[in-house]
This record gives sequence, C-alpha cells and structure tokens, in this order.
Amino acid sequence: MIISNTYWPIRIIGIVLLISSIAGCKQYSYNNPVDPEVTLDTPSALRIRAARDTQIIISWDQPSVTSLYEIKRKRSDEMGYTILDSISGRSNGFIDYSGIETEVPYTYALTAVADENRSDTVTEGFVLPFPEPTNLRLELVSERLVKLTWNQNAYFAIWVRVERKVGDGEFELIGQIAKQIPEFYDSFTEYYRTYSYRVYAKTSINASDYSEILSFTPVPPDSN
Repeated sequence: MIISNTYWPIRIIGIVLLISSIAGCKQYSYNNPVDPEVTLDTPSALRIRAARDTQIIISWDQPSVTSLYEIKRKRSDEMGYTILDSISGRSNGFIDYSGIETEVPYTYALTAVADENRSDTVTEGFVLPFPEPTNLRLELVSERLVKLTWNQNAYFAIWVRVERKVGDGEFELIGQIAKQIPEFYDSFTEYYRTYSYRVYAKTSINASDYSEILSFTPVPPDSN
C-alpha cells in the first residue's frame, strides 16, 4: 500500500508543537553561588549537644544554596579558631570526635562556603558539665566488710573510681568499676582506725570532682 506524502508536513508540525508544549511546562531558576553578586545565606539555628565527651553533635538549618560548610572550634583561652572539618553542603549535621574538656567554655563556628563566596559566620557557645557522684553511703554488711553506694550523675561517665584513706594517711585508689554498678565492697583489718572513702567518675579523657568524703571507725562487735 502506498501512503501519500501530503500527510508528512502535518505530522512534522504536530511533533514540533508537542515538543514546544513540553518544554514550556518546565520552569528553571538558577542561582549561581560562584557569582560574586550572590550573598550566601547564613546557617541558622545552630544546636550543640554531647553524646559523650568524645562525641559532640552539631546540627543546623540549611541555607538555600551552599557547596560546603566550614566548622571551627576554640576554647575560651584561645585567640583563634581551629578548623575541624569542611563537609558537604547537603549535610545539616556534624559530629566532633576530637574530644573536649569538661567545664571549659568552647565556641563553635559555622560558615557556608561556595568557592569564593562565604556567608556570615554563626557561633554558639558550649560547656560540657561533668557532675560528680553524690549521696555517698556506707553500710556495714558483715564483721569486716562494708558496702559503699552513691548516686551516679554523669550520663557519659565510663567508670567510677573508689579511693580510701586510713587514719591520717593519703587517699589511695582501691577500685574501679563500671558506671552502671553504683556499689563497691571493701574489707578492713583494724578496729578503732578511721577509714575514709571518696569516689569520682571517669572517662578516657576527663574526670569529675570528688564526691563528699565519708568516714567511719569500726569497733569490735562485742564492744557494743
């Protein structure tokens, strides 16, 4: 069967109109971050919290356009910032694994960057508290054995260390236990000597203050 060529111009015109119609449906909006005339939005709502003293979690609300973020940190006694990292502009969070000291004021700084363009820098202060154990208690559980208990207040602590002093001597370390076990047993050998105890929490890089000191002087059972 032979198809007449008179229909081909009509088909070509229809295809051209269809392509034009499809192209007209898309709207393109370009914002070139490299253009010096473009001002990058400043990151907002900078938030800082600690998972541990070695894991400080930073998050923020993203600006509309950026290539990367520059993250810096400094201690209160430092003049300048140290750059921690530069990360993708598609991110809105960062974990600082470098570790910080407790009870020391730090300032984190965040800047959006796109080649030569830089946003204003947003800063946020942060202090990581490390509360000491409290409410140290002592119980005589047998003739020469005592049980120590306390309240553990630092959620990111790893261990608790127990120290003891006999009479007017110096405190000495007598035990280290996991933070989730808030008790410790100690035996004594001498009556009429004063035994004093204190505990503190510990991580791999930080330590809390000491708890209160608790003392007792054992006497023979038949002397009561």
